Amino acid sequence: MNEHIKEYCEKFIESKENPHYAVFLNGKWGTGKTYFINKLLEKYADKTDLKKKDIIKISLFGVKTTEEIDLKIYQAIHPILSSKGMKLAGAILRSAIKLGTTVDINGDGKDDISISSNWLDEIKSKGKVDSVSNRLIVVDDLERIDSSFSPNQVFAYFSEIITESDIRVIFVGNEEKIADKSENEKNEYLKIKEKTIGIEFTIEPNKNDAIKSFISELSLTQTDFYTQKLPYIMDILKCDNLRTIWQALYNLNLFAKILGDVIEEEDKEEVFEIFLVLYIQKNLEEIHKTDDIESVLSGYFVYHKPYKEHIKWLEEKKKSQKYFFPDTLRNVPLRNIWVRLIFEGCYDKKWIVKEYSKELEERKQQNKTPKNLFKLANDWRNLNKDEFENLTKTVVTEFENGAYLNAGEIVFFCYFMFLYSNWRLIPNNIDDIVAKFHKLIENKKSEIEPLKYWNSHEFIYHGYGLNLDNPEYKKIFSEMALINKNNLLKQSQDSINKDLELLKKDVLEFCRNILHVHGNSKYHEFPVLSFINIDTFYNILQDLSIDNQLLVEESFEERYGKRYSNGNVLPEYADDYENLKKIAEKYNADNVDFLYDPQAYEKHCIGERWMELVKYFEEKLNLKNNGVNEGNEKCI
Repeated sequence: MNEHIKEYCEKFIESKENPHYAVFLNGKWGTGKTYFINKLLEKYADKTDLKKKDIIKISLFGVKTTEEIDLKIYQAIHPILSSKGMKLAGAILRSAIKLGTTVDINGDGKDDISISSNWLDEIKSKGKVDSVSNRLIVVDDLERIDSSFSPNQVFAYFSEIITESDIRVIFVGNEEKIADKSENEKNEYLKIKEKTIGIEFTIEPNKNDAIKSFISELSLTQTDFYTQKLPYIMDILKCDNLRTIWQALYNLNLFAKILGDVIEEEDKEEVFEIFLVLYIQKNLEEIHKTDDIESVLSGYFVYHKPYKEHIKWLEEKKKSQKYFFPDTLRNVPLRNIWVRLIFEGCYDKKWIVKEYSKELEERKQQNKTPKNLFKLANDWRNLNKDEFENLTKTVVTEFENGAYLNAGEIVFFCYFMFLYSNWRLIPNNIDDIVAKFHKLIENKKSEIEPLKYWNSHEFIYHGYGLNLDNPEYKKIFSEMALINKNNLLKQSQDSINKDLELLKKDVLEFCRNILHVHGNSKYHEFPVLSFINIDTFYNILQDLSIDNQLLVEESFEERYGKRYSNGNVLPEYADDYENLKKIAEKYNADNVDFLYDPQAYEKHCIGERWMELVKYFEEKLNLKNNGVNEGNEKCI
């Protein structure tokens, strides 16, 4: 991809004729400019006319003056001053000025300059031009100079070198950042750039070569997985930042070493892919600690989109389809570790291994007795006639007897029976299957275990995509979706009223249950406040401490988007309005006379917060006030 740039730079460096201009390698941060220049300079490792010692590579990061450029070149030329220790020991140099120390610049055994108060001028006359003749200077991080300095001054500085010597100069930088100035500064920059730069190239990220180099440098195993998977991940996530990829691989290497021999071979690729997807998006600020991990991973694995694009698409879908149930990954490996690992950098081996081992044991327990329905779905191609007939009869009998009472299992059963019937693998016709479905629904409707995310059955049940082209199956699917919604609603109603008892014992856990982003997401998209007997709820609140009453109120602020600036009340929460208003009214009615009573005053303040939440709710959902008392005295 950048081969023509490499060829030109080699000719520029090796040319016997003096070009009298510089080359500019432009590119966004992380696209591999430094990687490119380092690969280019590998050729000049004492194997050509240009020796390695003749190459001066400096970074302008944080440079404030032309004198500091002098110093960087001086350090690069002199073997002692170019050492890491000396580069960090600026104070030593400053002390040396006072001592009048002499230094041999070009290594001929003679003192070229004396470090004295006018040493910078001597470097300019002897070090910068004479001693660096026939050398190459690579000037990296052009855009990272101090804000008090300007690229114009840098170009002016090197323009003198280029015109007065046979030195070749290659600039490396991100012009997007360099030219991010006022119009006058931009125009001035372009003028002096035109005089200094003879040709400019834009470095494009060469991801395949870079990935191979990273893999080699980190000595990663599973080379094929990384070389094939990483370009795919980068395409989906629209990431061309090679620095981010390096950082992701470096940290994944740490993570992989922690899991070591503990992780099952079959889990490695899935777990490592999840790590890369999350880490890369975190680095790109595509995702944040508060985002839902399942939703982030569903965006990638299910919809093949980066998270922000995925969320925008979901919002548009929800607006256009009244009953929209997004496909969601339910079984995320190592679900409990990702937030702390990716966002907090917690690479605690004991904790990670413990979480994985616990999850592995749970998975093994679940897989000990796989249901016949899934045996049939997985193995039917490998069964002979008798085996297939016997297993099918067993599955049908189990279905009729209520062995499959998960909403996903029911549509899964019907889907496969429809397929087998169409393929004439079973004697049952479509009407028979529909009749069995309706008979089960009639007898077991209230017992059906709902799925929290309806279409997630595609991924829970062996990844089969369910085709809705068949009108009869589509009717079953739609009917089951409605039953799922109603049962999930009933389940939430029962659960939240049980949680009122929990509120008496563990306020924090109650609050976690009603929160989505910072909690357990137990009631996400359900109007739980509308399910509660508000008198019971209010009475329990009054028995709590002031701090705990406030904690509960703040949790509802966060649930409805008021507390953490996401600023949205989900339309599904609209039914909460009446009970929300009742809580505010009860607080205000019970604490009218709060003078000289600290407890009553505190409760009055909490009531004010409930009322502010009611007003916020009304504003966001365009609801009428309906008589909420607005005249109470505000808390100071």
